[in-house]
Amino acid sequence: MSEPSVGEHVGKAIEVFKTDIGTWIVIGIVGYLALGVGMWGGFQNCALKASRGEKVEMGDVFYPFSRFADFFIPAVIVGVGFVLCMIPGVVLAIWWYYAYPIMIEEGIGWSEATKKSKEKASQYLVPTFITLFVGNIVGGILGPITMALSGLVQVDAYNKVFKG
Repeated sequence: MSEPSVGEHVGKAIEVFKTDIGTWIVIGIVGYLALGVGMWGGFQNCALKASRGEKVEMGDVFYPFSRFADFFIPAVIVGVGFVLCMIPGVVLAIWWYYAYPIMIEEGIGWSEATKKSKEKASQYLVPTFITLFVGNIVGGILGPITMALSGLVQVDAYNKVFKG
C-alpha cells in the first residue's frame, strides 16, 4: 500500500480515457444525466473494470442502481454535511473517498465500506484530499464530457492505496 500521488493518478486517468474516448464521453454524459448515485457509483464501476483490463460497456454505468441504498446513503450523508457546514462535508468526502470502489470490489454494504475507507483515508489525509480536489477539477473542466475522469482518478488512487 502506497501513498496516493495526484499527478500519477491524473496521468493514468487520462491514459485510460484516451484509449476509448468515445465510450468515456458517453459514459460521462449518461452518468451526469443519471445524477448522484448513478453518476459516481457508475463511474467507479466503469473505472474499476478498466483498471482490471476489462472492456467497459455502457450498462456498467448503471450498476449502482442494483444496490441503490448502499450507494445513496453515503451520498446523502456527505451532501447533508456540505449543507449544514462545509467542514463536515469535506471531512466526510475525504474519509469516504474510497467507499464506492470498496463496495463494488468487495460487494459489501455502505456502512462497512465507509469504515474501511475512513481507516485508509485517515492514513493518507492530505494526499487523499488533494487527489479528491484535483480529480473533481479535472472531471469538471468540460462537465459531463470529462466527468468520467474523476472516477478514473479516484479508482487509480483506490488501487494504489488498497492494492499497492
